[in-house]
Amino acid sequence: MGGIELAIYLLAVRAHMNSRNQFGLMVRLLVMVCALVPGMVIGAEEEVSSIDRGDTAWIMVSTALVLFMSLPGLAFFYGGLVHKRNVLSVLMQCFAIASLMSVIWALFGYSLAFSGGMGGAGWFLGGFDHLLMSSVVVGEVSGTIPLFLHFGFQMTFFIITRH
Repeated sequence: MGGIELAIYLLAVRAHMNSRNQFGLMVRLLVMVCALVPGMVIGAEEEVSSIDRGDTAWIMVSTALVLFMSLPGLAFFYGGLVHKRNVLSVLMQCFAIASLMSVIWALFGYSLAFSGGMGGAGWFLGGFDHLLMSSVVVGEVSGTIPLFLHFGFQMTFFIITRH
């Protein structure tokens, strides 16, 4: 802990000892927590991009949860809106839409969403740098997670918004 963080922490502890009301206590506890995490108080230092195992595990779990929400969840939701003999048809339609959206995302959706801009429309549309996943390398990192995991995580939201 650096000098500034330690000073903030000690001031917060001292203020906590003198506090009498609940709101003041909560504010002082929040200041103490912020003082313990230097990146929240001062700003995180620029780090070299490397894969973080915790971030990767969390995004993998989140991707699985979104897929469980979108594929069987929406299929059974829409299946409840139709007659019971049509539930299997609705289930297969949801899986077909998810498959089609996955192919579209891999072909050009990811490129239009996450690559550099093209001409005057660069603020709205991306370019074709990642068209057909051409310039994506296996070891490439997006933030602190692998790029392919970022691709899959964003694809789940592309799938669910197209239902």
